[in-house]
Amino acid sequence: MPKNLYQLVIGSSELRKELSRGAITSLGLRFASGLLNFVVSIILARTLLPEGYGVYAFTLSTIAFLAVPVQMGIPTLVTREVARYHLMHQWGLLRGLLLRSYQVVVILSLATALVAGVVVWWLAESGTTEFDPSAFLWALPLLFLNPANRLQEATLMALRRVAQAMTPSMAVRPVVFLGLLGIAVMVGGLMPSHAIALYCASGGVAFIVGRFFLVQGLPEEVRAASSSYETKAWARSILPLSMITGLGVINGQTDLFMLGTLSSQEEVGLYRVAFSCATLVIYVLGAVNSVLAPHISRLHRSGDFARLQKMVTRSAQIVLAAAIPVAGGFILFGKPFLELVYGAAYRGSYGPLAVLCIAQLVNAAVGATHDILNMTGKEKETLKGVALAAILNVVLNALLIPPYGSQGAAYATGVSIAVVNVFLWHKVLTRVGLESSALAVRGLFGWKGRGKD
Repeated sequence: MPKNLYQLVIGSSELRKELSRGAITSLGLRFASGLLNFVVSIILARTLLPEGYGVYAFTLSTIAFLAVPVQMGIPTLVTREVARYHLMHQWGLLRGLLLRSYQVVVILSLATALVAGVVVWWLAESGTTEFDPSAFLWALPLLFLNPANRLQEATLMALRRVAQAMTPSMAVRPVVFLGLLGIAVMVGGLMPSHAIALYCASGGVAFIVGRFFLVQGLPEEVRAASSSYETKAWARSILPLSMITGLGVINGQTDLFMLGTLSSQEEVGLYRVAFSCATLVIYVLGAVNSVLAPHISRLHRSGDFARLQKMVTRSAQIVLAAAIPVAGGFILFGKPFLELVYGAAYRGSYGPLAVLCIAQLVNAAVGATHDILNMTGKEKETLKGVALAAILNVVLNALLIPPYGSQGAAYATGVSIAVVNVFLWHKVLTRVGLESSALAVRGLFGWKGRGKD
């Protein structure tokens, strides 16, 4: 990239020093992870075919719903509070927060897995369910592994150890999963339950690696400190953050879950391919936001709004610039791409893919709205937005899936994505006083500067 263009996009040398190293590391890991997961999706889609791939996707979607009361809003709380405690050298509170967080995840994951296992066994014995009970039972360890891995990642990210935070989920897990899938395909036929079991195994390896990085990455002062707790303050924050997390899962999984209940597993498989491809549109968004969140918390607490605004604007412009060519490519050449890569059985994924690409462009354009609100203590505003989106998502999916299948799910999800992003962009303007979008349209809605406390 030419030097002058680099400076235009990234900004001042101080800002580059603050963000560039982490963003480049994050982007590199996400690129490698995206490539690996893309290969994995091709293997699964071609081997399991739409119906089997639908069973796999529906099972993981159901597990994501069940993990909501396990994970709650703990990773977001940890990202925000660990960054604050680290900045203020409050080592005892940092240690206490981590200990309490792991205790909650372990207890709730075991309880949820026990209840879910009993219910699935009962449904299988009574013959009242059509989904594969063996695939679901193999997926139960994910009720602990997914929240625990997310918690470790959030802690390391708050400590500004970007590479160590992202390597377990972005590199270790997909590499191990791809290797295990390759062995399984060569040895014999692959069933949805086998794929789920191998996915759990890869998650276990990622947890072990992440745990090693966390132990190595914690400051020595944390190890030596006595644990102290701000239980009431954490509890006050955890309720809205938990609701945000839960509603976010509804927004992210409702389409797959409702397709599996209102339509066929084949439609789930077609939609899963479309959704996976559409997420590439906001690929850079995830890389940038994961690095951005701790810095938003620090700059906001220090009162450096000028640098915070510049950082938010530049990051949004980078995200949108990267999203436009990806979305355009899928919209223009999606049909031949799907047939060539996934096979003729997935040509029906193009319609949902085009709709979701347009929605993700809106997501990219408005910037890091969720992180800005959550990291500045305005999580209740995020809650309002995701609640609105969840209601829209559920209602529209219920109306559109029966007549239109995967295409209806795409319309429902696309509308909810667009609505929540515009809503939260407005809240960032009025409540925080920042312009989060790449287009800098702050003159709308009467923006007058700093937000309301």
